[in-house]
This record gives sequence, structure tokens and C-alpha cells, in this order.
Amino acid sequence: MKRWIPLVLLCAAAQAMGQEEEEPQETQPAVDRHVVEAGDTLWHISQRFLGSPWLWPKVWAYNPEITNPHWIYPGDIVRFFPSDQELPSLNELIADRRDIPEEEPAEEVEPVPVVEEGPQPLVDVVEAAPIRAERARGVRRFVGMFVTPKELAESGTLTNSVNDKMLLAPRDSVYVSFPAGKKPQPGERFMVYRTLGEVVHPVSGARWGYMTQITALASIEGVGGGLPRARLDYTVVEVERGQYVTPFVQDPMLDISPTRAGKPVEGVVLAVRFEGGAVAGEQQVVFIDKGKTDGLDRGNELDVIVRGDPLTGRKADMPPTSIGRLMVLQANENASTCLVLKSTREIEAGTKVVTVQ
Repeated sequence: MKRWIPLVLLCAAAQAMGQEEEEPQETQPAVDRHVVEAGDTLWHISQRFLGSPWLWPKVWAYNPEITNPHWIYPGDIVRFFPSDQELPSLNELIADRRDIPEEEPAEEVEPVPVVEEGPQPLVDVVEAAPIRAERARGVRRFVGMFVTPKELAESGTLTNSVNDKMLLAPRDSVYVSFPAGKKPQPGERFMVYRTLGEVVHPVSGARWGYMTQITALASIEGVGGGLPRARLDYTVVEVERGQYVTPFVQDPMLDISPTRAGKPVEGVVLAVRFEGGAVAGEQQVVFIDKGKTDGLDRGNELDVIVRGDPLTGRKADMPPTSIGRLMVLQANENASTCLVLKSTREIEAGTKVVTVQ
């Protein structure tokens, strides 16, 4: 029996070498780009869209603006094709096709030390951890929408496609239906979006609207002989039949710089956009119950305020404390979408927010 052992080991080694030489097989992704969400890594993105996590170096090579593959942030856009290929970029598809300056590489900057003078303030200022340089000069983000029930009722629906597949991709032709009286014109552009969930006010219990996500940009190709036909120009995440369409009223890619609100505004966090959890942290998106009618505008900053011992719940004799800071990405009539710039604790629905004055 001993004479067979070397042969068995040789066969096993040959088999292992053959497995090591196999290269991961790339599959065609259903989308041409992906907007980074909380918890994403190039490893997981490659597994999800290309079928193999080992293809992450190739994805990194497609995105030279990512200077460090271990540091990607929610709102960053990851391409699945070389930047010199013919697929159009988002900058070519936004309204008016205006030029957007390229983002400079992010650098680490040291926080400015807080010097306390005089009596203690009403709200304790929590010293921030080191933040990316881009936050100091502003941010560029692909911003979704916060749709009220009225906006939802006025939107159309992506009903059918000529393509025999569930997940639709750029250049696919689709058919859309609109409420009576709405007649789209050839060349008119629309956003495609999906509903992520209904938002109920955490304090009053009132129905506030729906949390939504833009999934694609589309343009009308034809309007004669039945349902209007559209073409998917650009996809962000999976596009499926049954998703909604709304007029292209604003650029989804926004350059936002910090600003001060014109007056004090106080509200609460309505909901957090974080799949798989009910809390949010740095670089994640939250919604608050104040908007344009309350005096908020894009770029306004708000402190996240808590009071009491988080373990015991005791609030007596404990002053309000800031645990984070938000910046308004998009202000709608009665709600705003905000980016968490920094936080020392998890942020959840119902947490108080006040504008930075």
C-alpha cells in the first residue's frame, strides 16, 4: 500500500495546481455602474455583479478615480467598463449636459482642536474624528429622491420591455404608462425609481411619504401606436418591470458645499436609508421631517442631539449632547435627504436634529 502514496499525492498536487491556474470567469453585469452603499467593498461588488470576488482588481482598474481600493464611500460610483469605452457617463446624461469638474483625490486632514472659553454651552460639542478633505470643501453625491404620496400618484410606471429578461440594462427598450392627460414627447427624459418603503413619522405616527431610490435614467423614443416607448440610457441598480418613472426635473449628481441655515430649525430623523438595519452612521443617508417650507436648503448643516444615559435611559440633570452632524443633500417641501458627515454613536429614527447656527 505504501507504494501508492506518492502517486496519490502527485495526483492531488496536480489537481490543486490546475485549480490555482483557473482564472475567475467574468459574467456580464446587469448594470453598467453601481452606486456604493453602506457596507460595500470592491470584493462584494465584484461578487454581486460579476460573479466572482476575485475580479475586484479589474473593477479597480476600471475606476482610476478610486485611489485606494480599501476606501470607497456611499455615493461613489463604480463602473464595470473601462472609462474610454463608448458607454456614456452620468455626466453626459444629466440635464443640459453641463460640465462637472473632476474630483481631486481625498486627503486626510487633522481636526481643528476645540478650545472652550467662558461658561459651558447648552449643547456639548463632541470633538470630531479625522475627516476626509472632500467634506471640508463640499461633497459630490448621486442623490436619490424623497417622494411624497402626491408625487407618487402623479408618476408613471415602467410596464413592459421587448427584452426577454428580468433585469434590464442600458440600451434596453421599455414601455411606460402615464396617468390620463400626460403625453410625453420624443426625447423627453425621465428618472426610473423604486420604492424602498413607506415612511411613518416616528413621533406623530403620520404617514409622511415613501423612501425611494433612483434606478435608471431613460428617454422617450416613440409615442405612436400604444404605450410610449423609452430607452434606458443609464442604470444605477437593478431595473425591473413595475418600477416608477418621473420627469427628469433635476440633476441626480449634485455638488454640495456646507452652508448655514437662514434661521433656526428643529426637527427629528424620519428614517434611515440603510438596508438590513434601522440605524445610520458616517457617510450614510438619513431623512428628516423638515424641508423648504421650514427654511432648509441644500448644504445646510444640522447637529444630531440626544439627552440622557443611553444605557440606563436616565435624563435628569443631563444636558443635550451632539453626537453627529448632517448636511442637507436635497430639501423637498416637508422633508430633506441628509448625509451623515460624522457621528460618535448610531443615529436612529426619532433622534432630534437642530440647525448649526
